[in-house]
Amino acid sequence: MREVPEISVSRSDVVVDSISFRAPILGLFGKPRWRICWRSAHNPQLRHWEVISRSCESGSGELAGRAFFFSVRWRPDRRRYLGRRQARDVVTPHSVMQLADCASRPCDLSRELSMAVYRSSFAALTAAALFLSGCQVADDPTAASSAAVSSMGSAVDGAGLVQILERQAPDTQERFGARHPRETLEFFGIAPGMTVVEALPGGGWYTKILAPYLGEEGTVVGADYDPELYPLFGFMSAEQLAAKDSWVADWTTEARAWFDGDAATIDAFQFGSLPARLDGQADAVLFIRALHNLARFESRGGFLTEALAESYRVLKPGGIVGVVQHMAPEDAPDDWADGSAGYLKKSHVVAKLEAAGFEFVAESPVNVNPKDQPTPEDIVWRLPPTLALSRDNPEQAAKFREIGESTRMTLRFRKPE
Repeated sequence: MREVPEISVSRSDVVVDSISFRAPILGLFGKPRWRICWRSAHNPQLRHWEVISRSCESGSGELAGRAFFFSVRWRPDRRRYLGRRQARDVVTPHSVMQLADCASRPCDLSRELSMAVYRSSFAALTAAALFLSGCQVADDPTAASSAAVSSMGSAVDGAGLVQILERQAPDTQERFGARHPRETLEFFGIAPGMTVVEALPGGGWYTKILAPYLGEEGTVVGADYDPELYPLFGFMSAEQLAAKDSWVADWTTEARAWFDGDAATIDAFQFGSLPARLDGQADAVLFIRALHNLARFESRGGFLTEALAESYRVLKPGGIVGVVQHMAPEDAPDDWADGSAGYLKKSHVVAKLEAAGFEFVAESPVNVNPKDQPTPEDIVWRLPPTLALSRDNPEQAAKFREIGESTRMTLRFRKPE
């Protein structure tokens, strides 16, 4: 048990088991007026744990529902909590003030406030707690209006995002249970009006969610791989490779045709040729299941280094990089976990982004699938939706469907201001 003022953290090795946070009113009264009880969602493979509030108790009774989101990162190598520099963008006076209107009146609360615990942040945490006291938490946070604060100061529109998701095609919605688009985009802090770069947008699975969600004031920028990467796959025809010469024009035309109405502006570029007009324009860059091929061919063209450098260029100061990536066990052989089987080690991804100048901010277990325990004999495409190894074997396909889609790391990084 590690004790710090106002916060107690129970841990076994490096796994956070639970957190209770008590806030006496200005420290003047004997007992706290309220308490938030936490339950952690953790995985022993992770360095960072998401802790979700399950109940909020006060002197006036229990308020059921999800109050807000709290993340704690324990550094076992340094035996300390997340440092001030890495936490400054998640605990801010602005974030606290977003909650102030709940202090004086009943209100539906489905806000998710990202916080990192470090010793100099206790005053901010207490202030946020005081503003939250007196709020009525919605029984169904999905139905409540969400006003989470993104790292760029924009309000995440949870209710609006839910409406967009409900309008997606049935085959897209079938994947929600494995891909968790709402939780993922909210974790990254994606908000209406942002400019978001989506790496490897393909047929638009995420684009069709992002564009209507970002709205007319927002922009989705598709970013395809460097055309010089594609010949390295070895299976693309000459016609397919030639089509990459016109990909920017072709994809933007196709993507614009997906929408008729309130949707974001569509733009595009290819890594290796980021136009100067986009420098410093983006609020976020999303690599959703897109890093493994960049890593796989890094030694043959520096493609991962190139993509991360251009991501740094395109982002505004304080901008976010969101990563969802098939996750290899940390003890897996490096020559297998190099992206060629689809999987990468989290430590490798973190090291590469930090080397590119980004700060590691937070991690979520939302896309972790404990049923997927890949070994060096496995490839990620054995699993749904591809089922590459069992298309003619219904019994084996059923086994892979039972596992579900791959286990994935979900990481948030930040370009320093």
